[in-house]
This record gives sequence, C-alpha cells and structure tokens, in this order.
Amino acid sequence: MPVIEVYPERLSRFLGIDVRLKQLVDDLPWLATDIEDVGEGFVKIEYNPNRPDFSSHAGIARAYAGFLEIGLGYPEAVFSEPRISFHFDRRLRSIRGVLCSAVVRNVRLTEEDLKEVINVQEVLHQGIGRNRRKVSIGIHDLDKIKPPVYYMAADPEGISFKPLGIDRKMTLNEVLKEVDKGLEYGYIIKGFDKYPVIVDSTGEVLSFPPIINSELTRLTPETRSLFIDVTALDEYYASRALNILLYVFKDMGGSIEAVKIILDDGPEKTYPDFKPRTMNVEAQYINSLLGESLSNAEIYRSLLKCRFSVVNDGDTFRVDIPPYRVDVMHKVDLVEEVAIGYGLWRLTPTYPKASTIGMKHPETIVQDRARLLMIGLGYTEVFNFLITNEDQNYRMVRRPVGERAILANSSSVELTMLRDSLLPGLIRNLSYNKHEKYPQRIFETGPVVRVSGNGSAVTRVSLAGVSAHSSASFSEAKSVVLSLLNNLCAEPVLFEKSEDPLFTPGRVASIVLNRVLLGVLGEIHPEVLELNGLENPAAGFEMDLTPLVDKYSKF
Repeated sequence: MPVIEVYPERLSRFLGIDVRLKQLVDDLPWLATDIEDVGEGFVKIEYNPNRPDFSSHAGIARAYAGFLEIGLGYPEAVFSEPRISFHFDRRLRSIRGVLCSAVVRNVRLTEEDLKEVINVQEVLHQGIGRNRRKVSIGIHDLDKIKPPVYYMAADPEGISFKPLGIDRKMTLNEVLKEVDKGLEYGYIIKGFDKYPVIVDSTGEVLSFPPIINSELTRLTPETRSLFIDVTALDEYYASRALNILLYVFKDMGGSIEAVKIILDDGPEKTYPDFKPRTMNVEAQYINSLLGESLSNAEIYRSLLKCRFSVVNDGDTFRVDIPPYRVDVMHKVDLVEEVAIGYGLWRLTPTYPKASTIGMKHPETIVQDRARLLMIGLGYTEVFNFLITNEDQNYRMVRRPVGERAILANSSSVELTMLRDSLLPGLIRNLSYNKHEKYPQRIFETGPVVRVSGNGSAVTRVSLAGVSAHSSASFSEAKSVVLSLLNNLCAEPVLFEKSEDPLFTPGRVASIVLNRVLLGVLGEIHPEVLELNGLENPAAGFEMDLTPLVDKYSKF
C-alpha cells in the first residue's frame, strides 16, 4: 500500500486555513486512509492504490476540504487553447500507440514541490501505469524546448542524447544496457526494430519513453513552464494520469494550456480531457447497502462533501465524477463515497439477521488439503490473476488459441480473457524470478474458466505445479502427482500417453482417474523455456480438482 507523510504546514497552504497535527490524526482516517505513524511534525498515512490523487498534499487537501465543508462540490479546472503542436509518428501505433500532453505555465516550484511532483509521477507509474508498461510520464522544462514537438520512431543506434543524470551522450541501445532505468524498464520495448523518442523542432531529444528523460529538460526551482508527455497503451488511463498531475499543478498555482496532438494517419486530438464521467445512483440502492435511512438531502450533501457535482431528480442522483478520480467505476463506489461524506462513525453497526452455522465449502476443504500437501512436497504457493490475455495463456506456451471466455469491452490489451489453465501463469512466474536461486518449485490452486461444447462458460477448480532446476524431469512431476492423489484418497490413477504443445513430445502423459481425464503432466517444451527466457529444464503438471470436490461434498 502506498504511503505519504502529511505535514500540517504544507497541507494548510493548499487548504487556505491552519490545521494542527492532532486534528489530522483524528480526521484523516475518516477519508478511508490508515494512520501508519505519527512523527515529529508529520503524520504518515497509508491510502488505497486506487486513489493516486492522494499521493500529494494538494490531492489530500482537495478531499479534506470537502470533509471540513470549506470546499464543496466539483473542483473545476480550466485550460487555455493550444499553442504547441505534438506530431505523432504512425509507426508507433504498434509500439506505444497512445499519446497525451499538456502545458503548465506560470508555476513556481519549491524544492518540496519538485520532490512531491516526482513522487506523484512514480505513484502513477507504479499504479495505473503498471510499472511503466501501461503508462509512462515525462515532465520537462518548456523553456528549453523549441516547439513543435515530435513523437517519432527512431533507430536504436541512429540517435543519441544525454540521459537524465548522465554527462555524456548515449545511443538508445547504450541507455538500455548501461543506465539503471534502461536496465530496469528496457524489457518493455525490447524486441521492436524502432524505439519511441520525443524530440523538438531542432532535433534535440527530450525523452526516451518509457525509460528516461533527457538531461536537457531537467526541472529546477527556477522552472516556470512545464511540458508534460504521457505515452501509453491505454488512452483512458493515460488521460487520467495526465489529469491527476494537472490538478496538482493547478493547486500549486499553475495555468494549464492544452496541446494539439497531430496524428500522421488520423484526426487531430486535443488534451487534456477534463470532461466528467456521469453516473446515476438511486437513494433506495444507497440505503439498502448502508443499512441506513438517509434522506435525499443527506445523500446530496454527502456527495458534495466528496467533491462530486450532483443533481437530485426524485430518488435518483446524477453524479459528475471529477477527471482525476480513477477509483469510481460502479455505482457501489458512489455508495462508499456517501458513507465517507455522511461520516463513517455515524453508521449504525448491526448484527446479521441470519442465524446459521458456518462451515467450509467442500471446494475449500480440497484446496486446503492440496495446499498442505504441496507445501509438504517442497513447493511454494503463488497467486495469479484470473484475468489474462491470449499472448500469455496460449502463445507463450505454444498452445493454439481456442474457445475461451472473452471479456466484453476490455479497457486493456493485457486483460482480455479468463484463464483456462494455471500452467501459463506459473511459467511466467518462473520467468520473472530467473535471477533467484534454484531449484524453484511453485504451485497454484484456483479457478479456471473453460468453454463447454454448447458455448457456455464452466468454472473448474484446478491445481498446477512446476519445478525448475538442472535435473527436472517427467519422473519428478509424476511422483508429485502420485503423492498428491494418494494422500487425497484418489486411487487408482493411470498415466496414458498424450500430446500437449506445452510439453516435450514423448515426455508427456494424461492423468486419468476412474476413466475420467483429470489433467496432464510432463517436461516443459524447450521452445516454451526459450520463449520465457528460462535456461533450466522444467517439469510440471495440472489437474482438475472438481471431481474430488464432488467426492468430498457427499460426506
């Protein structure tokens, strides 16, 4: 969870009133934050990752002003017409195909402001930016730039510049091999023939996204005008990341100016986009979830305190969501905001009306037993997301793309389907940890979603394990499966010759229990190892636990 040290004097600057440390300690938890520490003149709070606007004093002050009722309703932000054009090379469509930008003028940044801006930038990189893979941000001293600006595809050896903090010119390839940020984030763009760079009209490199900015445009306390670029894979989150930053600069006294994005193969676009999202929520729905009987006036006031624009039409509230809020995705999120605005301490705690005796579900019993057995066999449990994509689930393990549960209206190319196998995720875990010592033995148990013959999606409980070391083999995987099924009282089990592109031909077998296909085991195919950058042999298995769940449910 991200944390921030909040200083009363600095927060008072943005609030316009004086606040004391004790007041912050008492009040800030009611904004859905946790007090982690109270130090000499500051309080350290922990906030939810889905509130990146809390990564600055300006963002916290914006929310706290509503809590104190000194700033109610929607925080407006305006911007002037664009004076700078940003040209978008169409060749970058398949590399890093989203570009947003804006200018901030007449801003005076102290050393504290600069540190906070850099912190906001990194929080955005780590959170909605997914460690820069999805979104990356560059902030530059505009006075050192000669517009117009160009986002172009460059030859890795054909252009050079001084990276931030480096006193010599380096090619793009040298940056990836020798600079810390290049070593850390170079994997994002490696594999492409061209790399994205941002240059001005004189050909000076401003940035090598998503890796590093140029020393030329370094920010200092003397900087008065800023040029911001956001390169990304997802336009919605790129625009929201830009908005969060711009609201911080607005609260620091800056004036926002739009930038015109000129696409080589499409229409022009202008950023920022401060248009609010609108969502409707009903009073009955709010009260049913909160267990309260709030009046329409109380709900209306509560939403205003959380900095929304609200129109009350009968028992329905039309809510405009500020452009820096990325956490409000469903009307249930608005119910939470009503609770915060109303006062969490004012909600009436009640006991559940149902009087039942709880017990573990058979599915949980089987999974818990399987976990204990796998840990006893020397494996470490991992947890992966249920939502994945075709590249990870099929192509990286040589399996053909088949019938699958596809997400409708997915907002990310990384989240397009529900997994139908656990093994691809485990192999990716190995690729992320190849720098750790061997042997590595990991397992996971959880749901997979498969499409049946009639086209319906069926959820199954699966267990998979993989072992990577110099002598990993078919025999090792088979012995693990035998031990598992023996201790789960699932015998007799048969191993039949099988084929699976993920495994080496002739070193793969089906797991059959009572004439029912339970799963597969074998040695991971060398091409799969190569695709995932693995040097050690690996062997693994995956089997369906649902038949065993059905067995346990009878008892």
